[in-house]
Amino acid sequence: METDKKLTCTTCGGDLVADKEKHIYKCAYCGVAYGYGLFDGTAADKAAKALSIGEFNDADLYYTFVLSMYPNDFTALRGRVFCAGKWKWTTDLRTGKGELTGVRADSVRQRCDEAMKKVSEEDRKYFQMIRDFVDFSEKYHIAKNKARPIKEKQKILSDRAIDVDLRVSDMQRSYERTRSRNLSLTDLLLDRPGNTPVPNALQSAQDMSDVMHSAMSDTQKEVMKYNREINDCEFKRNDLYHKIVLFENKKFPEN
Repeated sequence: METDKKLTCTTCGGDLVADKEKHIYKCAYCGVAYGYGLFDGTAADKAAKALSIGEFNDADLYYTFVLSMYPNDFTALRGRVFCAGKWKWTTDLRTGKGELTGVRADSVRQRCDEAMKKVSEEDRKYFQMIRDFVDFSEKYHIAKNKARPIKEKQKILSDRAIDVDLRVSDMQRSYERTRSRNLSLTDLLLDRPGNTPVPNALQSAQDMSDVMHSAMSDTQKEVMKYNREINDCEFKRNDLYHKIVLFENKKFPEN
């Protein structure tokens, strides 16, 4: 149990006073109590272990106590960012766990901002990279969600266009057979088209085919736009991930 440093309440920041009979620490200001077990060994070790097994609430509490004693501790600040993102390891950033949106993304950004106010200029770059990673992850996730219904629409249009084109081909062949039967001997000898009018049904099918292909072209442009955005975000995410790993390898060479 650490006794050489003043312990503060994570709820209100008040001083914690030891109650040896009840084996607790109690906040002298707001009354919140903490068990002695929280301080058995070092809070930093407990935080790292809790984080590694995905007990994010416990890890966050331990890291917060570390920061109450060492406000500029890089590992604890990083740990709280990872707790907000629900990341056990840096490799989680490369999986679906790295695609944060909404409240979780905002929480990670907020903790990165808090950390950047407390660390050195060099370490500030690390938290800025994490923040940028989350920004691009959110854009990536949003672009994928927007692209999904467009791609589904594209598939439906493609299937319908195939059906319409087949119908037009069948009707065209039928029309050609009818036209050939109606050609006079003179028309055949002179290779003239004759005057058999194009049936309304065939013309309507051809018009429908043109409409379908025009809609497919417009949809393809939308899909390409979102694909470019998705690929751009993915490229920037990968680049940031590698830079984050390089920074950690330099910061923690023993790992």
